[in-house]
Amino acid sequence: MERIQKTGTAPVRLAIIGSNGYASELIKRIWTIPRTVQLSAIVAPDPRDPILEDCRANAVQIYPDVDSMLSGIGEDCKAILNPTPIHLHEEIAAQCLRAGFTLLQEKPPFPTIQQHDAITEKARESGVSVGVCFNSIYSHLVQRLKAELVSGRFGKVKSIRSIGAWIRTDRYFERSRWAGRLRLDGKWVLDGSLHNPFAHLLANSLYLAAPAHAAMAEPRIVTGEFYRGHMIESEDTASVRVTTREGVPIVCNLTLCPETELAPTTVLDTEEAEIQLINFSRIVIRYSDGRLEHRESYKEDRIEMLEYFSHSLTNGEAFLCDLNISRPFTVAVNAAFDSHGLPAPIPNYDLQRHPFGDSIQTVITGINDWLARAHKSGSLLSEIGVPWASPGTPVDTNGYARFPSVQSCFKQRPVDAVS
Repeated sequence: MERIQKTGTAPVRLAIIGSNGYASELIKRIWTIPRTVQLSAIVAPDPRDPILEDCRANAVQIYPDVDSMLSGIGEDCKAILNPTPIHLHEEIAAQCLRAGFTLLQEKPPFPTIQQHDAITEKARESGVSVGVCFNSIYSHLVQRLKAELVSGRFGKVKSIRSIGAWIRTDRYFERSRWAGRLRLDGKWVLDGSLHNPFAHLLANSLYLAAPAHAAMAEPRIVTGEFYRGHMIESEDTASVRVTTREGVPIVCNLTLCPETELAPTTVLDTEEAEIQLINFSRIVIRYSDGRLEHRESYKEDRIEMLEYFSHSLTNGEAFLCDLNISRPFTVAVNAAFDSHGLPAPIPNYDLQRHPFGDSIQTVITGINDWLARAHKSGSLLSEIGVPWASPGTPVDTNGYARFPSVQSCFKQRPVDAVS
């Protein structure tokens, strides 16, 4: 199952667009596996970024913008990593494809399904591959579980439930212009708990629910509920149900305004077992006959992802997750926003704000208990009597090809009216 660079094979050379934020995290991990992957070039708009000193020491070519990098790098560069702000994904992906470079697109792939489909078509026309960086999918832990599910070892998947609660302070939403935004400069962003920090929970759930190996399950009906405790446009608390075409309900209950953090956990209820994927790094299997099995990850999944990309690029193999495979994720997110429209503000009397480190933490009173109850029963927040929760309108995703859709709740409450 593990794919690593073969002995004697030259490392795969990659370029990356960006030098701070998440891009810097990927750069640091590239440097931990120099016999597998090497950094060839980098786009660094700010020459003061601290990581550039190490880039120069490692003979990495530094460019001020995407165009200069695309015209400057040579054929020895096998692919380009694109961990740029969400609203720029489509524009930069199109630039890379026009230049003929294989693209490794950071999650979430694109804000809207029409952008996702447009880049998919551009990639098809140009004959260029696009991998999608849902790094948890590339982990040995998830790949082994996926193979076992497809083989029928645990019987059919009956339902999937996910929960996650991470603290994100005011500083998190102040770190960039696009953080916490629905739109920016006329472009969709849809930043929030579902589409960004906890995107892996939804992506993993769709991937593990699909009966075929190289697939995510197709959504059939999507119902979303979005709320905000912070003073932002988008959501920081989400409750979403996706019913797949095979009839498997997938429920995600998430917040960035918790009292205390809860490790992101996905529970698969199957005919033969209950399977928990905890913090993307540990699996606990409780078999129906009473047996208990524990599995641990032996390596960080972002490093495993880079190793998979290296192997695929070296051997000409298809990516584990590409634009076609990840399309159901974009459909599910878009339909969830269509279902609820603008995120509803949490009433002030249900909020607490207090110092946290060098910033301010916002807490929704009682949210940990509400999330735990909804998660245990596979319910949405509005279904368990949360006083500030409001149900979304179920969205039929048959033929879904544009966000906002004709039936979108955004039509009733235009996002451009958000202050």
